[in-house]
Amino acid sequence: MFKGAKVGDYNGKNLSVGGGAVVQINPDIPESHKLRGWFDQGGSESTFQELSNTAQVGGGSTLQANWKHLGSLKSESLGMQDKPDYITCKAIVLFCKKDNSMYMACPADTCNKKVVDQNDGEYRCEKCNKSYDKFKWRFVMSVR
Repeated sequence: MFKGAKVGDYNGKNLSVGGGAVVQINPDIPESHKLRGWFDQGGSESTFQELSNTAQVGGGSTLQANWKHLGSLKSESLGMQDKPDYITCKAIVLFCKKDNSMYMACPADTCNKKVVDQNDGEYRCEKCNKSYDKFKWRFVMSVR
């Protein structure tokens, strides 16, 4: 039994419990006795049809859910090959750094380096060794 759990519906149903939640195994209440009776009388052998085990991604395609701990990404070399690996991550953000989160970047397609404002309507990119009359905003998010 869960008391104070949050029910979510992202990629299926899930329960989240925080510090104020109560979890009891086989509580002495009628609903629990009814569920235990069903389970003991063959419910444990029941098979269920999955409603969904796929994650929807951009473009309408679907990916098979393959849950992993974040620590396994490095040990399995995910994201380190020529071909990209796609993951879905569930996490809690504890801190988000707001300072210096945006910067003026080089407008060239192949460059994202910071540009220097020349104060004459021109923006200089040291990497490209060129000046531009415009820049593009880049966003860098630092979270823990």
